[in-house]
Amino acid sequence: SKKELKLKPAKMSKRKKKLSEKYDQLSPEDFTDIRLLGHGAFGQVNLVRCTLNKQLYALKELNKEEIVRFDRIRHTLREKSLMNELTHPNIVRLEATFKTEEF
Repeated sequence: SKKELKLKPAKMSKRKKKLSEKYDQLSPEDFTDIRLLGHGAFGQVNLVRCTLNKQLYALKELNKEEIVRFDRIRHTLREKSLMNELTHPNIVRLEATFKTEEF
């Protein structure tokens, strides 16, 4: 017989304001690259430091041209929407988004 797996919900801490809620207009100039964390199909993830609050963040850069070329627009927008809504201690929180010409 199969054993039933019982998962306990993780303890949720009080929600802190997101970076985008603290600062009205964020741009790439507000972040200093520290090092590359990894590459993906449509871009890369860098470890960055925010110049506004001195905190470290993972900055995911997506190449718009590649996303369009591989017809992944809907998928990318869905990922952004889900990441914006999720709040869980085991899932990285989406702090902010912004657009540039290339990314």
